[in-house]
Amino acid sequence: MDIFDKANFRIGEIIKFPFSVAASYIHSIVSLGCVDYPPLSPKIVYEAAGIDFNLMQDYNYRLPLWKAFKLIRVGKELTKDPYLTLHLGTKVKAKTFQVLGYCCMSANTVGDAVDQLIRFEKLVWDVGNIKKVIRDGNTHVEWHAKGLPDAWIPQDAIDIAISGWVNFGYSITDHQYQPLAAAFRRAPPDDLSAYQNALKCPLLFNQSFNGIILSPQQTSLPLIDADPALQKIMQEQGEKSLSVYRDEINIVNEVRSVIFKNKWWLTPSFSDVAQALGMSDSNLKKNLAQANVKFKTIVDNIRKDLALHYFNNSNFTLLDITFLLGFSEQSAFNRAFKRWTSMSPRQFKRLTPASPSTP
Repeated sequence: MDIFDKANFRIGEIIKFPFSVAASYIHSIVSLGCVDYPPLSPKIVYEAAGIDFNLMQDYNYRLPLWKAFKLIRVGKELTKDPYLTLHLGTKVKAKTFQVLGYCCMSANTVGDAVDQLIRFEKLVWDVGNIKKVIRDGNTHVEWHAKGLPDAWIPQDAIDIAISGWVNFGYSITDHQYQPLAAAFRRAPPDDLSAYQNALKCPLLFNQSFNGIILSPQQTSLPLIDADPALQKIMQEQGEKSLSVYRDEINIVNEVRSVIFKNKWWLTPSFSDVAQALGMSDSNLKKNLAQANVKFKTIVDNIRKDLALHYFNNSNFTLLDITFLLGFSEQSAFNRAFKRWTSMSPRQFKRLTPASPSTP
């Protein structure tokens, strides 16, 4: 099922949230994946998904969550691999997860690594809420969506997360551990081979959570690269990043979310956005400057994203879209659209027939 199908992925809702994914994580995964799918390259994949290649080279950039989901869909289309995300999860390394990865790698045991995952996952993608639950003496590491229904998260996103957890666990224990099971909320697929090949452990479907189950023996296994000194350094860096996460690291997505929720792209007001975020104008200006992004650029990108969404997911007329985006006349919208896409709206609309759904 297409992740933009309304039954599975409500872009008109998720686009309003400030959730994001670290560009460093995505770029590492995409780069590793392209090796297996020549002649694809990261640049080709990003351009096909409408994502700026240069932004994805920026270690500090956070890709909006809905764009990350779109990237998954495009990757599957380009590779013609329905289980692409399971495959990509097998390729993760410590550097794929940056601070999170090095904190987990340098921990003493598998159980300690799980604690680091819970503590710092937000630095990779921030829509998750991981819980460690003990049942029948075993540790259930459960992933649930935070602030959204679990059903809004595409199965592909769950698959890459769980595959990444399991396979990273194999690498940091030199394959000395195997989870008791990988658990999924989804129903079992007709063909289990992709899951079996990627995870190499027992599989449970139709569960109440997505995650993994570990025995006491597995959580106590020592890690091959345990390094208390390195872990201390990385934990300090992680805590520092978490302390400024909203106001600095994810500031562009926080601003974007406030504008979306209030429809302030119609009448953009810097002061209104700052007040909604609980900041002074000067603090917001400083934080956006540190992110090297201008307020008017965020507003412009929102209008672009909405324009493309309306063309692809509605039967609105050009005049409808002009006014929905806050343009006073169609000629102004036409000029902006050509700047965004190098095409006129009519040319673009002919190339991309709309679906009947609306946000």
